[in-house]
Amino acid sequence: MKKSEFLERVKFIKDFLSKGFEDYMKEDITGSEFQDLMRLAVKLTPNYCVPFDDEEEDYEEAFNNAPNDCEMEKLDDSEIKMQEEYLYEFIDNFPNWDSSKLTLKGGNSFLTMFVSDYMI
Repeated sequence: MKKSEFLERVKFIKDFLSKGFEDYMKEDITGSEFQDLMRLAVKLTPNYCVPFDDEEEDYEEAFNNAPNDCEMEKLDDSEIKMQEEYLYEFIDNFPNWDSSKLTLKGGNSFLTMFVSDYMI
């Protein structure tokens, strides 16, 4: 998967979650229904990373410096499992969130917490 394709997929997931989040905040869907949407988003998440030396490079910096036609590497199964476990724990904790602190924009945004632009 090229970085440009990865970014398109991440944008799709963010748009998908953004709409679901708006519906949840407007009480058009329940918290449980929104949790189901988040679980679906986990399955749609691309499990790839740009090549980098984790001893010498910060991943976010390596990702930002990689060209859009950079061929990304699929994460190994243990990394995918660890990422999924983290996201499912995040989702399962959803009923305990203080929704007044959740936003779609800014440093503490829901989307930034759930899915970053570079995702690793």
